[in-house]
Formats: sequence, structure tokens, C-alpha cells
Amino acid sequence: FHQATTEFVFDFINGPLFRTTLIKLGDTEHRLMLSAHHIICDGWSTAVIAEELSALYSDYRNGKKPSLPPAPKLTDYIAQKHRFYQSETYKEIGDYWFKKFQHDIPVLNLPVDSARPPLRTYQSRRLLFSLGTQAVTSFQQMTRKTGGSMAINLMAIVEILLYRLTGSPDIVFGLPVAGQLEAAENRSLIGHCVNTLPIRSEVAGDLTFEQYLEKRKIEIINDYDHQQYTFGSLVQRLNLVRDPSRIPLIPFLFNYEARSNDTVQFAGLTHTFITQERLYDNFEIVLNASDVNGGLLFSWTYNKGLFSPRSIESFQRKLERLLEAVSSNPSLPIDELPFYDEEELNCKKQVWTAEYIEKPIHTTIQQLFMDSVQRFPKHTALFFEGESLSYNQLDKRANQLAHLLIEEGVAPGDRVGLGLQRSMELVVAVLAILKTGAAYVPLDLSFPEDRLAAIIGNATIKCLLTDVGNEGEFPKDLIVLYTEEVMPRMESLPDKTPYVEISADQTVYILHTSGSTGQPKGVCLGQEALTNLLLWQREQSAADEQTRTLQFAPITFDVSFQEIFATLITGGCLYLIPETLRLDIDSLLEYLNHNRINRIFLPFVALNALAEQAYETRRYPGYLTEVMTAGEQLKITPQLIELFKQLPNASLFNQYGPTESHVVTQFKLVGDAETWPSLPSIGKPIFNTRVIILSEQLKEVPDGAVGELCVSGKCLSSGYLNLDALTDEKFVWWTGPDQVSIRIYRTGDLARRLPDGNIEYLGRNDHQVKIRGYRIELGEIEVILNQHEDIKQTAVTTQVDNRGQQRLVAYVVLNGQPLDINRQRTSWKHFLQLSLPEYMIPHEFVVLESLPLTSSGKVARNALPKVTTFSEHHSDSYVAPTNQTEQLIAQIWADVLGVNRVGIHDNFFELGGYSLIAVKVMLAIEKATGKRMPLSSLFENATVAKLAMLVQAGAEKIRWDALVPIQTEGSRPPIYLVHGGGLNVLIFQSMAKYIDNDQPVYALQALGLNGHGKLFETIEEIAAKYLEEVIDNNPTGPYLLAGYSLGGKIAYEMAKQLLAKGKEVALLGIFDTVATQPPCTTHTWARLVEKITRQFRKIPFWIRTFKESPREALAYQRLIIGERLKELIHG
Repeated sequence: FHQATTEFVFDFINGPLFRTTLIKLGDTEHRLMLSAHHIICDGWSTAVIAEELSALYSDYRNGKKPSLPPAPKLTDYIAQKHRFYQSETYKEIGDYWFKKFQHDIPVLNLPVDSARPPLRTYQSRRLLFSLGTQAVTSFQQMTRKTGGSMAINLMAIVEILLYRLTGSPDIVFGLPVAGQLEAAENRSLIGHCVNTLPIRSEVAGDLTFEQYLEKRKIEIINDYDHQQYTFGSLVQRLNLVRDPSRIPLIPFLFNYEARSNDTVQFAGLTHTFITQERLYDNFEIVLNASDVNGGLLFSWTYNKGLFSPRSIESFQRKLERLLEAVSSNPSLPIDELPFYDEEELNCKKQVWTAEYIEKPIHTTIQQLFMDSVQRFPKHTALFFEGESLSYNQLDKRANQLAHLLIEEGVAPGDRVGLGLQRSMELVVAVLAILKTGAAYVPLDLSFPEDRLAAIIGNATIKCLLTDVGNEGEFPKDLIVLYTEEVMPRMESLPDKTPYVEISADQTVYILHTSGSTGQPKGVCLGQEALTNLLLWQREQSAADEQTRTLQFAPITFDVSFQEIFATLITGGCLYLIPETLRLDIDSLLEYLNHNRINRIFLPFVALNALAEQAYETRRYPGYLTEVMTAGEQLKITPQLIELFKQLPNASLFNQYGPTESHVVTQFKLVGDAETWPSLPSIGKPIFNTRVIILSEQLKEVPDGAVGELCVSGKCLSSGYLNLDALTDEKFVWWTGPDQVSIRIYRTGDLARRLPDGNIEYLGRNDHQVKIRGYRIELGEIEVILNQHEDIKQTAVTTQVDNRGQQRLVAYVVLNGQPLDINRQRTSWKHFLQLSLPEYMIPHEFVVLESLPLTSSGKVARNALPKVTTFSEHHSDSYVAPTNQTEQLIAQIWADVLGVNRVGIHDNFFELGGYSLIAVKVMLAIEKATGKRMPLSSLFENATVAKLAMLVQAGAEKIRWDALVPIQTEGSRPPIYLVHGGGLNVLIFQSMAKYIDNDQPVYALQALGLNGHGKLFETIEEIAAKYLEEVIDNNPTGPYLLAGYSLGGKIAYEMAKQLLAKGKEVALLGIFDTVATQPPCTTHTWARLVEKITRQFRKIPFWIRTFKESPREALAYQRLIIGERLKELIHG
């Protein structure tokens, strides 16, 4: 019965909204259940009901006449509030809250157990926890010493809890306040008077609890002093763009109830209060703390789709631990307050130990290669343009070049520049340099001369290997060895491996990346780190001596090392390709098939391009068994899904790793590609490697919380060459759960640990994309946009417009030639709006023939063309008016919309138009042309060109039918939307873009809007007239009806009449409709009084509309009065 009571759905139309049930449990024990809808009763009201119920019972029990004071009226309270909302004081209070949030709106990212669904869910569960009197008494004593209150001190503890849970010092949560407390006469008022305050705090971990509390007391009291500004008003003023997956601003609600049971006494009875669990809640978490018998009762109502009971229990334990810690020592810094209990700490230590896969490294890169030489001496090691080298041949040539380098003075620890084109000589040179114990420094010869000189100077290169064609391009004091000249010299040198001692800390290569100072910075990766990578790769991969691997990456990128040596240590064959082939996807696809390539390492963009080409030509690289991708976030596009559906034996590996460590994690995707996540995780760490998620303060965040991805282990670089300060900034020492200090690299990437232990990559933290306070992962937009049939490739970036606003810009490569670029842009926006919130929809779309790529095949985002002019429309598709009518309409639109110019193909609604502006537009057109047109004309003719054609047509072409087509295409039964009190259908414009393309949609506007024809008096007459046009449009049904506001009543009547005709009504939707008592059941005089009262209520509306839009208001009233006079005159 309790469950049924909890799940009971109140009937808003017929009521009641308050239910009571008395259950007899025994002769002397009963249970009284009170249940009310929140719309008529808040938490304060519940206490009032309990007090008054006990007083009434006691009076009747003692034979007294009840003596309750008169109950305050909710209508009086509402009138008071509405008067206050119009005051200057209310505006000033609003300014207080607006200043708190106007610049940056924090998003509280609580650690969740499940992925957040795209649309909010509301199913909730509740857990109760009691804190004993001893702990509460200790906390109360501390509270008195610090001069605070239980409410404020508990709030401070909750803020610290949220800070520690999220790793973010910027915290915001909701605090409910009772509106009844604003005036003494409303203390016993029953109703929904609660307001929610968005409490924002900046938690500094180095402050003690006492210091933090001293700061917060003043701030919280100020917030309380400004509690009369409604949360709804603030959200509206902030113009928050709603994320359908979240509640705006405050997913977490905290409330403290200082209960006193002295006011609730039932004469002759003992009683206990029991709160019933709610199965649905608007917030992600509601934490309620109540005084109960000297202790505290904590009630956690949580969204069961996001949190598990185990997590909520953990949150409660942490809350208690913080509370007890500050009770005993409020002088402890916040970051030093105990957060985990012994069991959790031991568990973290166990996980810390278990997730670290330690593997001994008793070899070197050189030795791993030599093992392959000894095992597979005659196997082909390299293949390039029809020529090949066996392992034995490759080893001998590398040995000879190594001896030559040693003769030139190269010694272990030196650095040798590498400026060779893609060829077998390049791989020979890499091996030779390593055999000398030196490090190779790759040079991109396409770089400007100054940049090459900076790299050479920074690395203090001993000598440089290059081709004769590059003569004269390097500093004169540099020893340059040209391959064409050294090859003959090599023939006379020994082909045995030179004896050189190789140590684990020797540098293998120095790769230069762009630096924040404008000068390239050299990343030094050593023997141990790269040997570790190769041993892990060999164990994880199925590649063997029969495997053919493509060498795709330029030598200046770390993936090239992985391609070369992951092949050479297994005895496989490395297929090198010329630069021209790398950039020709169709030829590359043919090459993969012709040479039966089994394994490729490609960045996402190149991989997706390959998948597109395979689909278009129906040629699939059928010999592939392993595909590795890294360097960019992997997005599972429709093209990739189709590729791997055609390659059932192939696996996709998503690898992650910065240049400072090479690959550190991997996630393997196998099975049905249709089931792969659109943004796969980056997996788990490789051997001898840790991935740690830390807060800004370098504190480990709880699992599920977002933090900075940090890397530790044998994978790490020794640092940046000649940049000690930068090395010390990025490579820091950190103490782990086992209290051992380890060296970590701060990647600057955001991530979180998933429940299964995999790592979810969330983008950068130093270049975060924020639009109106929401952090956006651009890859998510790209994934969705790539699914549009028009689009082949896309890249999304941000750019600041001329007003200083961050704008999302989408660069797209089309599948075919655009026919109507303006229409395509609209289509793309509508497509995105089906899956993404408004703030994630790009403001501008730029069509490119191809995306610019870096030499490694990644999107060169810095090379994407900047948008020079941001406007309310797309200037590159602007077409000027061609006649007077188009000029007139374009000028009217420009004037009312406040834009510089309007082209004939610009869409009124995409320029920012809406219903009130539409009224001004149509009145201006009527004044200038003398032609009156329905507002619905803008639905069917939303561009200047189309509307001009309608104006130029005769009056017979202007339709004033009730039925207005919005979307006529589609195979599903059409849905008919009925207008509201505004009588026109422009209200449905904003809804139309969310409706499926296969769903026909029609709207019903009021008849008589042209000033002619009969105005129908009753709902029954209106419904009958509308049904004539609906049945004419759809004779057989079934019928789907929906009505907005007044339209809800009309739609309801239409459904009744359809059923009476024997027709099928498949859907009746009613939204924002006020249900009142039907006029037929009301006395005539009562109806007259109601009508007169309703007219008086309209007076403020009339005054406001006359002030805002006098011409439109007069026109409307003139029309209504004229129709009423006609009815009187003509009967």
C-alpha cells in the first residue's frame, strides 16, 4: 500500500491534490498517511499541517472548541509577490544574483556511475543515514566556538564535500528557502511558496575550516538577505541555454531542517514522523539533514540512472568523516581533512598496486632488433618501390653506416640530425644512429630555414645525414653527410655490430614540437621508455613474422618509431611508401590491397578518409587485421562502421599518448561496429605505466570525477631539451596512495575514470571550449555532423567574433556539389538540433574543398580559414533583392531585426525572427502595399524571395484557411497542432525543427484573421470548422491532435467529435492548457460575473501591450470590437 501511495498520480483536472489514509495496525496503533502534490504543498506547509492537525485533535480529544487562527490566503500571498516583482527592490536583488553568475557559470560535475543520457531522467531512490548524538554534540560545540550556526556550518561541510568529490574549487548547489518566512502573517500559510537559492562558493584548499567558515558566514548571510529573487527569474535573466541532459545550474540540492517536535503534540498519543520515499525527483541529488532526537538524519534522494547506492553510501561516509574531523580540529587545512576511511584507503592501495602491470626490462631496442635478425635473417624486412632488404642485409648496412658515423666522431649521447626523404636509407640511418648510442633528431625539411636552424642549434647536432639535393640549406659550421657520398665509403667498412654500451637512460630520439614561446621545444625520449612500449606492443598485437605493416607517419612524428620497430622486432615486413602516395587516399587504398597489408597506424582523419574512399569505390582493404589510431580523438563515424563491417577479422585499437611519453593507454574495439561507442575511451595503461586523474591542486579525484590526466612510470620522457624550468613545471613529483613519491607528467588533458577502469578522454584543460558556461567537447559535434548524408569530413573550432563572443565554427567537406548552400546549412543545423543542445550548434558553417592537414595527417586547425565577418546570416550566400517588392521586404526585415542587410534567400526565423516581430513585419508590409496576409504566410514563405512572390500575387493567392502546412513530406500519419490564445501558429515555428523529417505536420490558425468572415463563439463550433479542413486533408485517419494553451481545449473537443463520427484518434496532446469548470455547469449570473472579472484582469495586459506596440494592439482591439458590433447589429 505504501508503494501504491508513493506511485499515485494526482488528477490535476478533477483532484483532489491532497489525500489522507488511516490504517489500523492494531487496537492501539494506527498509521495516518498524508499525501499531497508539491504544487499545493511545500516542506514548510507540511510542518504547518502537522501542527494544526495535532492542535485540532488535542482540542477535540479534550472536549474543547478548536481555536486555530484564520488561515492566510494563498491568493493574498501571490498578489503580494506579484506587486513585489514589479518593484525596484526586486530588480536590485536580481542584480546581486546576476553579478554572481554573469561571467562564468560553473557546472557541477559530480562523479557518476553511469554515462549521462542525452535526455534527463527523473527516477530516484532514497537512502537514510543517522548520525549519533555524540558526533552531533561535538559538532554543535565546535559551531558555538566558531560563532556560526548549525545551518551555515553544515552548508560549509557540504561545500567542502562537493569540492573534494569534483576536484573543482568553484562550487554551486541549490538551497531551498520558505517563502512563508518573509512576513509574519504568512507563517501558517499552506502552499507552494518555496524558492531555491543557487549558492556559489570558491573553496580554497589551503584555508583552514575556521578561515573558510569565517569567509562563508558573511557570504551566506548575504545570500539569505537576497532570497526573494526567484530562481526562475535568474535562469531567465542569465539566458541559460538548456542542456537536455542536466537541470540548469543546480543539480545538487541541500536542505537543513531544525525540527522542534514540541509544537506537535497529540493529546493522549505518542507519535513518530515517517517520511515517504519519492520515486521521482527533479534534482540529481537532494541531501536533506534533519534534527532527530539529538542526532542528525541524512536523507539522500538520488537519480538512480546516474548513481549507485554504493556511491551514495560512500558520499555519506565522506560527509561524516569531514564533519567529525572539523569537530575535533577546525584548524586543519581543507585539503588535509581526512576524506577516505581505512577500508577505502586500503582498497585504493590494492587497486593502485593491481592496475600497475610491472614487467621487467632486460633488453634494449638494438637487442630486440638483433633477435629478429638472428631468427629471420632471410625474411624481408623492408620493401620500398619494388626493392627490398632482408633482415640480414638491413643489419649489415646499418652496421656499416654506424661505423662511418663513429669515424666522423659520433659517440654515445651525441645527437645526429636526420633530414632524409622517405626511403629504405631512412630506416637504415635510424638503426645506424641507435647502434652508435647516439640519438636521432628528425628534421622536416619543409620547415622555414629559421625554424630548422633553431632545432639544429637547440639539439647541438653532431652531424646531419641528408640528401645531396638539400645542399646549402643548413648552417655552414654543421657537419653534413650526404647519403649519395657516404654509401660508397660504407662498402669498405665492417658489417658487424660496433661495440657500444647502451644504457637504459640513453636518449633514443628528440622530437621537436611547437612551444608556447614561439620556439620549438625538444622532447627527449629514452631507451627504457621506448623498449617498454615495444615489449608491450609485441605482447598485445597478433603481428608476427608474416605480418605486413605500412609505414605511414613522417619520421618527425613519434608514431613512425612505433611503426618501424614494432615491425622489426617481430620479423615482419615494413612497407614504406613515398610522400605522394601518403597524400593520395585512392592510391593508398589500392596499395593496401595490392600489397596485402595487414597492419596500419593512421591518425583518425586519414583513417576516416580511407574508410570514405573504400565505401565510395566499394574497394575494401580486405587483408587488414589490425588498425591502430592515435594522435587525435577517435570518432566512430558511419564510414568507419561500414569499413569494419566489411573487415570482420580486423580489430581497431584506440591508442593515447602525448609526445612526452608516447603511447600510454589502449582501448581495443572488436565485434559488431554498429555497437561501438561514438567516442570510444582511451582504455587502460600499458606495462609499467600509471594514469592518474588529479585535481588542480594535484589531489587524486574520486573515480568518475573529471580531472587532469597525468602519466607516470617507465614511459616518461626525461624532459625538454635545454628547458629545465618547463621540465620542472610539467614533470613534477607526486605522492601516491602507497606514500611513495613518483615522477608524473601533467598532460593538460581532461579525463575521468569509468566504472570499468577505462579512461574517458574529455579534451584539453588549457584550451577548454566554453559556450555560456558549458564545457563543450568539439569531437562530439563532429561525430554527429559527420553522420549527415551531405558531409564527407568536418572539423569544428571556436572563434571570437567582433563582439567578443565565442562562436562555434564548423568546417565541412561535402560529399557532392552543393545545390542550395543556404538550405544545406539550415538542414545541418536542424540535423544537429536533433541530438545536441542549442549551445552546441555551430554559428557558422564554412564549406571547404578539403580540410588542411599537418604532415602527420592530422587536421591543421590553425590553418583553417578564419571567418572574417560574423553576422546574423551567411554573407557568402547573400543575394541582393532584384525588384522593388523584394527591396521593400528586405528593408522591413532589416529594420525590425536590427541587421545590416538581408538577402532574398535569408530565412526570417534563422535571422532571429519570432512571433511578436512577425506582427510588426506583416503590419509594415500591409501599410506599404495595402495587402493583408496571415502570419502563417511566414511559415510557408520564410524567405524574402518567397514572401515577395506572395505579395506580388493577387489576393486570391493569399490563403486564409485554418489549415497551415508546416511539413508535408513523410510517410507517417500527420499531426495537427491547434493554435493558442494568440490565434496564429508562429508559436509552432520553434517546435518544427525538432520534428522528424518523416513526420508530416500541419497547424490550425484561427479563421477571421483577415478581418472578414464569422468569428465562432463556442469551442464546439471552432472544433467542427477545423475538423472540416482536417478530414478533407486526411479522410481516413488515424488522427493525431495536439493543442497549445487554448488550443488544448479545442483539440480535446475535436477528438470528441472525431470519436462520435467513428474515427480513430491515435494521439491527443495537450500542453500549457488551463483547465476550468465547463461553462454549461455554471449558473448564468456566475458566468457573467466570471466574464466581467476576466476582462478586469486583462487591463494590465492591455496597458502593457499599448505601451510596447500601440499600433498592433489598436489593430487587434479594433478587429475584436468590430466583430462584436457586427454580431449585435446582425444578430
